[in-house]
Amino acid sequence: MSGVQDVRPAGETQLIFEPVLDIAGVRYLYSKLDGALTGAKALVLDASRVQRIDTAALQLLAAFC
Repeated sequence: MSGVQDVRPAGETQLIFEPVLDIAGVRYLYSKLDGALTGAKALVLDASRVQRIDTAALQLLAAFC
């Protein structure tokens, strides 16, 4: 499982996080966050389904913000 789903409706980029964000998916999450920065669209981070997050994923999100 990648940990994040990338949805791109008109005018924005949505990153919808899976229930588990852990070190196994951090590299993929990094690539999605990096790709979102290169676009000129609004960015929406949807963490409503997250049930468990480890330190590596949390650190990446904190650095991104």
